[in-house]
Amino acid sequence: MAGKDEENMTLRVAKAIPSDVGHGRARISGENDLGLKPGDIVEIKGNKRITAAIYWRSRPEDNSMDLIRVDGIIRKNAGVSLGDRVEVRKVEVKACKKLTLSPVMANKQKVKFGSGIEGFARRGLNKRPVVAGDRIFIPGMTLFAEALPFAIVQTTPKGIVQVTGDTEIIIKDESIDEEDVGQSAGITYEDIGGIGTQLQKVREMIELPLKHPELFRRLGIDPPKGVLL
Repeated sequence: MAGKDEENMTLRVAKAIPSDVGHGRARISGENDLGLKPGDIVEIKGNKRITAAIYWRSRPEDNSMDLIRVDGIIRKNAGVSLGDRVEVRKVEVKACKKLTLSPVMANKQKVKFGSGIEGFARRGLNKRPVVAGDRIFIPGMTLFAEALPFAIVQTTPKGIVQVTGDTEIIIKDESIDEEDVGQSAGITYEDIGGIGTQLQKVREMIELPLKHPELFRRLGIDPPKGVLL
């Protein structure tokens, strides 16, 4: 059973289904003890940060597993990994009046966006919950055929807010360095399709020694530091 009280649930983090990646969705399994309806906003409290997502119903096979399925972007925003526990609760959010974004790139490169980019971003992020400090992708916005991440620099009002058709969006030309954001702008496991078995082996080789190096040391083995793909 998931840990829960009248206002929140504690759930185990699992990877998103492919169609949800990049759309800010959280699929929550089990009974709907929080009174959630599709489209409601949920607060996700991880080990380091609090972020938010849009609630969607879980798949039938997940109903008894006490899971929350979120993509790598949401996991990074919450500061958690697959298998970690998060606290989830329903929240009522205010409309975002003003949203300031900066592209996230190596070496703080400068990007010149064309006219109309703010309207494109507003449509792509419509109804999405956002939190200052989070990273986000705008659907359809790419740079050299790769998704371009943005850092949420500031929101008005503060806290978890929801983008609407009336939100004023400001996109800065000056980028933020990946290290300043504290999150890698690289791809996540969900971005790589069609090689599930191989990815599972890579996860076992990389994540276990990084998260639990003491297990290897007890056996007198130096934990591996990476893998050549």
